[in-house]
Amino acid sequence: MADLIISGTSCSIDCWVKRWESSDYSIKLDTFMTKSDLQLLEDSTVPGAVESMYSILGRMYYHDTTFQGNNTLRLIPQSDLGTTSGMRSERSLYVKHLTSDPVKGPSGYINVTVEGYLSGSVI
Repeated sequence: MADLIISGTSCSIDCWVKRWESSDYSIKLDTFMTKSDLQLLEDSTVPGAVESMYSILGRMYYHDTTFQGNNTLRLIPQSDLGTTSGMRSERSLYVKHLTSDPVKGPSGYINVTVEGYLSGSVI
């Protein structure tokens, strides 16, 4: 069992977190997954379909410009494994960039980086 579930309109992917960086209202997440999981992730996102709505007391609020949740991912840390559960809470993320490149060697896995903005709502 992995330490994070990435859930979108067309996917629910168990994966291991290699890096989780938070900065202000954005998250950069590095993981690795199979080609079929990556295809499901790509089917669940429209990278770049996000913009800021407004700022309230210095806090930026972003929204999915597809207006149907087609660029919204839920990041769900698993409670029983890994370090993400103790340090991170469940988040909604609007994808800004999605990049991938193959892991060296015959593993069949793909390195995936997801960058995006946090939803203004609390889950």
